Amino acid sequence: MLGPLRVDAPRRIGPYEVLARLGAGGMGEVFLARADGETVSDSFVAVKTVRRDVAGDPAFRDRFRREIKVAGLVDSAYAAAPVGGDADAGTPWLATAYVPGPSLSQAVRRGGPLPVAAVRALGADVARALADLHRAGVLHRDLKPGNVMLAVDGPGSSTSASPAATPPPP
Repeated sequence: MLGPLRVDAPRRIGPYEVLARLGAGGMGEVFLARADGETVSDSFVAVKTVRRDVAGDPAFRDRFRREIKVAGLVDSAYAAAPVGGDADAGTPWLATAYVPGPSLSQAVRRGGPLPVAAVRALGADVARALADLHRAGVLHRDLKPGNVMLAVDGPGSSTSASPAATPPPP
C-alpha cells in the first residue's frame, strides 16, 4: 500500500527517484521509485533498502552483494524481475520491477477468503515462482502472504495477478 514519505526518507536511491513508501520489514524499508524522467507504468520499481545498523556490518554487505548477483540470475514470469542493486552504497539497496496490486494478505483482509479455484491457481503459481528462484540459486527466506503480490495479470512475489514473487528481501 502506498504511503507518504517520512521527512527523513531518501529522495533518491541509486538511479531512482523515490515517489512513495510501500512498506517496511525487519531489515529495512521498501519504496516505490522510477528512473529519472520515466513516466510509463512499467518503469516503476520497488527499491528495498537496508537498515543502517545492519548496513554497517561488513559480513552482511558481502552476503548482500552475493544476493544481488544471484537475484540478477532470476528469470521468471512469476517473480518480480530484479533490475539493480548496490551493496556498497551508503544504504545498500535492491530494486525489482514494481508489481502493482495488493499483497495476498491485503486481498484476503479486504475481501475475505479466496475461492478454492483461485487458491489452487495461486498455489501453483507460487510453486512455479519458487522453482524458478531455486533454479537461479535463490532461497526465498521470507515467503508469506504479505510478500505475495497479486497483479492484474497474475501473482508475483516480493518473492505478480498471477501471484508474483520477488527475490528475497534483504
